[in-house]
Amino acid sequence: MAAFGAPTSPSPISWRNLAAAPFAACLALAAGIWIARDPAVTGGVLVSFPVFAGAGWWLAGQGLEDAEDRRTARRIFALALALRIPALFFVHASVDPNVLAPDQIQYDKYSMLLLDYWEGRAAFPSLLIPAGRTLYFGICASFYWLFGQSPIGPKLLNAAAGSLAAAFLYRIARHLDGSRRAARLAGALAALMPSLILWSVLQIRDALALLGLTLLFEAYTRFQKRPALGQALAAIFALWLVVELRDYLIYPLGAALLGGFLAGSGRRMEGRRALAAIALFALAVIGAGLSGYSQTFLQDMSLERLEQQRESLAYGGSAFGMEADISSPTGALAHLPLGLVYFLLGPFPWQIGSIRLVMALPEMLLWYALLPFVATGAASLWRRQGLRLFALAGFLASTTLMYSLVEGNLGTAFRHRAQLLVIFLLFAGEGLSEFLERRAKRHKGAWAAPPAAEETA
Repeated sequence: MAAFGAPTSPSPISWRNLAAAPFAACLALAAGIWIARDPAVTGGVLVSFPVFAGAGWWLAGQGLEDAEDRRTARRIFALALALRIPALFFVHASVDPNVLAPDQIQYDKYSMLLLDYWEGRAAFPSLLIPAGRTLYFGICASFYWLFGQSPIGPKLLNAAAGSLAAAFLYRIARHLDGSRRAARLAGALAALMPSLILWSVLQIRDALALLGLTLLFEAYTRFQKRPALGQALAAIFALWLVVELRDYLIYPLGAALLGGFLAGSGRRMEGRRALAAIALFALAVIGAGLSGYSQTFLQDMSLERLEQQRESLAYGGSAFGMEADISSPTGALAHLPLGLVYFLLGPFPWQIGSIRLVMALPEMLLWYALLPFVATGAASLWRRQGLRLFALAGFLASTTLMYSLVEGNLGTAFRHRAQLLVIFLLFAGEGLSEFLERRAKRHKGAWAAPPAAEETA
């Protein structure tokens, strides 16, 4: 029995009050419809929101055997969606698209051109041909065909996708045998992180790409525990979705998934797996050479091509490293430390200038506070899981290095970091959970300790 007067140990996040989250989202929808007073907005909301909210709620818990895990994943989805819906209508009604993400205008324009092509009023928009991937333009054009030219439909889809990504992060943590508290913390952080909310309420493809990444690693971690055809098909679909939206991620994702599959799920790689890895790598190199794909890969990932991309991104008042040249190995190595610092830690408080960077300041302070827990959580998971973390850690490391080389603008780096933020938050949830557990034990021990003996003369 606990000592008299001892406080109860701090409980993890309480989820019982989250039943009000869907009602809060509905109230925000009603307020948004009243403010907009636009038939296209009204139609898009009344049709899209029930479909996306219902599908997201079902998918958040689908396939989880434990009833408590199903409830928690769906509550995280509800919490995330309830936060994103008010933010969506506030940003839609009061913030110019050029302020937060100017490419919203391009998605709107090219989607209308694509709709004109579908309806026979124009030729296929030639501006879409170099991009090659037209999935998100097709999604936006479909909403325009149904409801008229209003971005509300695509934004609602993004809000649901970003909310579902938070729920999938909870599932990933549980599949890695993390405690329920660590998984809850990771999912809650993904639901609450300001940048993840922001990129989920704009007419951009970031939220869907993030959903694809979390779905891919959720299916992969489930497949590691219990291989099944459903997980394999989900992983293939998620990989296709990511490639359609962020085609350059195929290289780090493919390498990380192949390496994780060959590494296995133990703490060390078995000898037979090591030999199989060498053989498959050799076959992949030979096959790529015979098919001509290796030439495309070498062109896309050459230092000269990366330098061209970095120069195209190094513009505006928040540009950095403009004097760098990564077209040679020595130049890339010289720029890498600076690129890592800016990609992982920027924008710094003393660099806040534009309205976008001012809005990033609260998240940066929170991010700095979470970094120690990211480090301790990653170390703890690696000690327990070993090679099961190979794919996640490999993708995180390779993509971080890639972005650190090519980023040249603080705003773009801040936006691209969100694609990796969920993995960092997975580690942060683990580290924060362990910290709270240690603190609770110390707190309990201090109250339960017997009183010290009185000194005698």
